[in-house]
Amino acid sequence: HRGPDGSGIHLVPLEKDVPGSRISALGHERLAIVGAMDDPQERKEAKISGQHDKLHTLSGNQPLFSHDRSLALAVNGEIYNHEELKKMVKDPTPWRTKSDCESIIHLYSEVGDEVASLLDGDFAFAIAGAKGEFYAARDPMGVDSMYMGWGKDGSVWFASEMKCLLKDCQRIEQFPPGHYWSHKTKQLTQYYKPKWFDVQYATEKLNFDVIKDTLLKA
Repeated sequence: HRGPDGSGIHLVPLEKDVPGSRISALGHERLAIVGAMDDPQERKEAKISGQHDKLHTLSGNQPLFSHDRSLALAVNGEIYNHEELKKMVKDPTPWRTKSDCESIIHLYSEVGDEVASLLDGDFAFAIAGAKGEFYAARDPMGVDSMYMGWGKDGSVWFASEMKCLLKDCQRIEQFPPGHYWSHKTKQLTQYYKPKWFDVQYATEKLNFDVIKDTLLKA
């Protein structure tokens, strides 16, 4: 929890107009540095007038939304290949922000569960949809933290910090790197499967000097 001078909450009723129905919910808190208003004069005027909500632009605020606002995204991370991903998106509608992470939500709209395997970067995110969709994923190396938990009522929870889950979850586990969770299967699926995970591809003898030199050059 840094800040929390930048925060957002999004609730999606799974059964509309039904009192007490279950919901999908996204919450996000950040220290609002990236995405702050760039123009010094506009910042000064906003402070003087007390319009603090204008001090931060859409480029940093979350959740991020699909063009029709039917999908919402809460994410921690950085997508290195976002420019390439933007070219892959078929919908020509202009994007609402300059965030590299906006590529996730628009790509998910078109390719669904395949989205995590197309991302190059470090990330932990969750997507909630108006039609009951829910999708969560973590980067292949587990750079960004992520945990999941199960509530007494059968609910499934995801968070970047374990303490967020302690009150409401009976069981808590680390969300494994290189996996995604989808409402379609209601279970984890491994999307990152490089050949070198299999020992049969380890055809060369162990050489610590080569490993050291490779790491130093990386």
